[in-house]
Amino acid sequence: MPNMYKRKRSFKIGKLKFVFFTVILLAVGYFSFNYYLDKSLEKGNAALLSGDLKKAELYYLKVTRLPFSNGKGHDGLGAVALLQNRHDEAKNHFQVVLANKTNANLSNIQTALNVFITRGDYEAGKTYRDFLLQWLGTEVNQFNIEYAALSLGNFELAQARQFLSNTPEEQKQSKPYQRILSLADEYENNEEVPILYDRDGDPIMVFNLNNSQYEYVTPQLFYAWPKQEDYGNKMDRIDWKNKVFTTIDLDLQRVAHQAMKGYEGSLILMHAGSGEIVAAYGTKGFSPFETEFEPGSVIKVLTYAAFLEENGNPDAYAPNNYPGNTSISGKVFYDWKTHGQLNSIGEGMAVSCNLMFAQMGVDLGWVSLRKMYNRFFDRKQTDFLLGKMMKGQILETPTNDYEIARMAIGLDGIASTVRGLIQIPAAIANKGVCPSPVMVSRCETIHGQVYKKATPENGKKVFQTTTATELMDSMKLSLSFDQGTARRAVVEGVEAAMKTGTAGERPFDSVMIGVLNPSKPQLVFAFHLYKGGKCEINGALVASRLQSQIKVIAPQFLQ
Repeated sequence: MPNMYKRKRSFKIGKLKFVFFTVILLAVGYFSFNYYLDKSLEKGNAALLSGDLKKAELYYLKVTRLPFSNGKGHDGLGAVALLQNRHDEAKNHFQVVLANKTNANLSNIQTALNVFITRGDYEAGKTYRDFLLQWLGTEVNQFNIEYAALSLGNFELAQARQFLSNTPEEQKQSKPYQRILSLADEYENNEEVPILYDRDGDPIMVFNLNNSQYEYVTPQLFYAWPKQEDYGNKMDRIDWKNKVFTTIDLDLQRVAHQAMKGYEGSLILMHAGSGEIVAAYGTKGFSPFETEFEPGSVIKVLTYAAFLEENGNPDAYAPNNYPGNTSISGKVFYDWKTHGQLNSIGEGMAVSCNLMFAQMGVDLGWVSLRKMYNRFFDRKQTDFLLGKMMKGQILETPTNDYEIARMAIGLDGIASTVRGLIQIPAAIANKGVCPSPVMVSRCETIHGQVYKKATPENGKKVFQTTTATELMDSMKLSLSFDQGTARRAVVEGVEAAMKTGTAGERPFDSVMIGVLNPSKPQLVFAFHLYKGGKCEINGALVASRLQSQIKVIAPQFLQ
């Protein structure tokens, strides 16, 4: 009997030990599982905050694949999907969370909300906010400040006010709350939200809170820009609800508008060194970035550049006597006037002698000309603020010398845009380096946090410094030579170098390029006047207006 009692007692103790150690093991396993799960979520949050969405996705995915995760990690995967513009996938993840009635990890939620706000991704953040309201219910109000910020980012003023009013009292003294409240007051008082700015922070476009429409502040300055109702469709999905600061100078935009008064067409002013476009004006139907036209005699600058790059012999062209016409490939080739004696190629450029540069083009041959022209008119389209920028294109290949001669003076076979032409004076002013055009300097969230900044690109070397110097000198002669085609554009106290062009059918288009203050250039310009008549008359008028107004309104660009 005593032995049996001992055996029973020993069995009970063994059983208790087994249960004890099993409980311990289960507890350790449970806490280890939860520790691993929490750590994975933590690492996912850290990756999300740093912007490494791929890494964040991997950590959240790990959590969802764990047994008994009960929907955890799917809210993080949904947030990542929204940030990558995969909305349907995000909604599927959110459905998993709602179906499993997953316990909320408030740290995960705070991280995701912060990321949407700091990235300025208000539209995606709104989808996430609406999911949270379903998941947590409206009684969980600790994220109301973030909800209000997302509402303001989507121009939902009334909804932002509602979230702010339901914010817990202890949060209403916080800086984030006060900042959002102040912003809501500002929107309500102004009845509009500025979203597109010039370089000095003056608004170009606003969102009207009364009619929910985008509107240019001064529409007549932006006739040729995309229609205001298309603004959201043209922009990046994040940028169009944030503050976009352009390189445009509204003073210079007004100058361009005034200079073009009475004419149809477009004009660009660019900073020669940086490539920043400081004015881009066009009348209705004439985009400075997309409208193509025949460039006319401004192409002579590139023909001369190709000649200089090949170390051509200037004695072949001057001194020489130039009549009103000659024969090329058995056809009569006309000049626009009889020039008579010209003593240098510079004088030929100054008077825009067709015969000199036609013969130069024939002597160079199409291969050399095309190589130079392709550096400026390469058919490429680049994205810009509200759409596409086009440089222009070579439309055809000449089959004989007569056709080469025509193309060498900018007639037939070449289509340019003002955006394409502005590269020529920019490269000349920049010692042979053509800068990449810039239209946006930075993008900020509604809180003023910069989330995107323009990265300066290296310009492209298109010709040698010595070539640029020779071209600049020849363009100066267009103003100083007594028969120069730009002599009527001279403005007292303003130094400049220009090249005129007349093209198209009667009454002709006027085309001009120029460098202001060529000894220390800052601004270059190009414009096209549709049916503007002879450039030496009407183009010169626009150029003189341009210089006169810059001299008064923005003299710093001429110093």
